[in-house]
Amino acid sequence: MSGLRYLPLGGLGEVGINMWALEWEDQVLVVDAGLMFPQEDMLGIDLVLPDISYLLEKRRKVLGIFLSHGHEDHIGGLPYALKKINVPVYGTRLTLGLVKPKLKEHRILREADLREVRVGDTVQLGPFRVETVAVCHSIPDAVALAIQTPVGRVVYTSDFKLDPDPPDGHPTDMERFRRLGDEGVRLLLSDSTNAERSGRSGSERDLHRPFERIFGEAPGRIVVANFASNIHRIQHLVRMAVQFDRKVAVVGRSLQTNFKTARELGFLKVPEGLTVQLENADKVAPSKLLLLTAGSQGEPMSALARFAAQRHPLVNVLKGDWVVISARPIPGNERMVHQTVNNLYRHGAHVFYSEVGHVHVTGHAQRDESRARPASNRIASSWSRMARLSSWMASRCGAARRSTPGSSSSTGSESATWSRSCFAIAGTWPRMGSWSSPSSSIATPVRFAPVPISSPEGSSSPSSPPGS
Repeated sequence: MSGLRYLPLGGLGEVGINMWALEWEDQVLVVDAGLMFPQEDMLGIDLVLPDISYLLEKRRKVLGIFLSHGHEDHIGGLPYALKKINVPVYGTRLTLGLVKPKLKEHRILREADLREVRVGDTVQLGPFRVETVAVCHSIPDAVALAIQTPVGRVVYTSDFKLDPDPPDGHPTDMERFRRLGDEGVRLLLSDSTNAERSGRSGSERDLHRPFERIFGEAPGRIVVANFASNIHRIQHLVRMAVQFDRKVAVVGRSLQTNFKTARELGFLKVPEGLTVQLENADKVAPSKLLLLTAGSQGEPMSALARFAAQRHPLVNVLKGDWVVISARPIPGNERMVHQTVNNLYRHGAHVFYSEVGHVHVTGHAQRDESRARPASNRIASSWSRMARLSSWMASRCGAARRSTPGSSSSTGSESATWSRSCFAIAGTWPRMGSWSSPSSSIATPVRFAPVPISSPEGSSSPSSPPGS
């Protein structure tokens, strides 16, 4: 069947394993290839990966994989995918830099076809013309994708926030997004991770005063845990270490790898002599040491969890340590994070985390920022409740919905067009769900019933958010 198909392979109705594709006449463009770490009820599971069985069917030609940024939930599954479909991989310099150690570990780096792109570049892949657009996130070199297809433009924001003056990296290119909205967007795939949170996400600069207070008052070691690929936060902490004359030791294999890669590529500026090997950290006076560690989500085998339980082979929590968990728990990880916090307190540490101190700002847009998007039809990177809240927000923008020519309002599968300042979302759906445009020009493989574009309760303008 001729037409454009949208294929959600992961990351919809769940947090993590972001991966999706567009298909036109059996030619497929894949975007991102993430993974998810198992939740507590996934006994015996090490990693959760997207289901790519659809891409492996013989008649389909996968043109390539485009990566939006270097977080694990967008690139962590790439080595497993490339073992089955070895196609060209496109990404920015840092993103590919973070990918290479993973491919090397899986012994497929030599065979991999990695192609670097820059912000603003355009790449033609079969019927798809892909443009990269700068977005601000918690990692440098992140991009959105504007994909021109035979039936219109698809815009994928990836993970983003609106910080007009970030201390590191580029702000989100709002002017380009405005032009894209003016030119017309057939389908928007957008980040709704923080649809439940009102207001704005804030800036990395907002953490400077809380960090100054912690660094200025801590009597002994400072231990900061965050996502291993949150390069902007790591850079901020490196500056704090310089300001307060502390040496830096890095704990955790993933963080050590990302620290080294970002530094070599120039995305992380670290003065010579600032860092010390973890094996030599005990030779530094506690009041002069900063430990950077991974494991902010309480993963049982992570550096922070072992540190908190005094099971790490090199460095463990001591009475008087000040520990900062500079991340918010991913939904589903709350109990593991709380267990780690409890272990830290049990051994005499003083702990700062999201519930008791302003030690984290998110890399994802919140409600007020989400209202500044081009016309659109869908969301990505969320749980079902977040999708419903995003849908409610769209209707509250006050934009009128109008049927696309050729559609029938009684079919339940009509398209909707919204003003440039709003966006429409197709409710909730499981992985590999199905949705069709009125002319069947955009559809996923039919495994579930189509999801109509409407407000969560079937009303064109609900007065309160779902579940309120």
